[in-house]
Amino acid sequence: WLPSPKAAGVMLFCHGNAEDLGMCFPFLKHMQQQFKMNVLAVEYPGYGLLGHLPASEAGVKEVALTAFRFILDELKVAYEQLMLFGRSVGSGPSVYLASRFPIGGLILVAAFTSVRDAARSLVGDAIAHFLDERFPNLSLISNVSCPTLFIHGEKDSLIAPSHSMALFKNCRARKLLITPPGMEHNTNLFVDAQFLAIPAINFFGLPGYQQDEPPQMPPRFFEDGRQQFLLRQKRADGGPPTEAESPWFLFCGCPTTRAKREKSGGADEAPPQEAPEAAHGGEPRAAAHGDVASAAKETRAAAFGGSLAGRARGGPGEEVGGWQGSAEEGGGCVV
Repeated sequence: WLPSPKAAGVMLFCHGNAEDLGMCFPFLKHMQQQFKMNVLAVEYPGYGLLGHLPASEAGVKEVALTAFRFILDELKVAYEQLMLFGRSVGSGPSVYLASRFPIGGLILVAAFTSVRDAARSLVGDAIAHFLDERFPNLSLISNVSCPTLFIHGEKDSLIAPSHSMALFKNCRARKLLITPPGMEHNTNLFVDAQFLAIPAINFFGLPGYQQDEPPQMPPRFFEDGRQQFLLRQKRADGGPPTEAESPWFLFCGCPTTRAKREKSGGADEAPPQEAPEAAHGGEPRAAAHGDVASAAKETRAAAFGGSLAGRARGGPGEEVGGWQGSAEEGGGCVV
């Protein structure tokens, strides 16, 4: 999720085959800055963080539809403010969604008419005949009603430009086809502004509508991610990690030492000291020079919210190495 200040629209991005979200991040960040839109990218089963799941057409469609409904239901984005971006195999779920819902726009880069047609040009008709038909974009593109931008490089040796030309011909909505002469299948689209930036900005009128309260990702989804992280650590280590030991909290803030104190059971508590009056039968006596210095230190420490013993063991009001925090205040850190 890459938010853009005051942007009302959201771009749902579906990446290509030989990449995952980690590889796409620089491109997504550049697109968010160029188009001034919020960007939400989805990962497919069998790719990246979901590499342990089996890859399938149904799984890709389900993930894309789930992200699509999330934008509408949770982020409260209107249909006309939602755009789809599909590259290569990502054109499959993008066309699938655009053919079913009245979205604001569709961008297809190096799209294919179908997986079987794309394989036919690589392995021949005999082998492609035995492949299952997946992502039939050509049969669905006529149902797309939103403005559609087709981009396909003339030097694409993996998926021929004729696929995008066929899709463009069968599309009945407002449309534009761009075929850059020097562009290949995996060419960075932001190397040349004529590949994507200028056509998209002019065709869709980007940046689009802005508002004072743009879509905000609910904080609870980040909290759920933290809980999932702790559960994975528990399964991997055989026990639940404490907040102070979890790497998550090392990245998100300075952990307090309350967990450590509870774990140690207070064994490092300083023993209570006998009052000077009790040591001398309850009669006051003149304090020695060392006692006066100790009493002054304790008085000064108490004024800052803790005794010397509390400061030594990292209690409330701790000040170690220039960091000052309070366990009661939730572990905030101030330099």
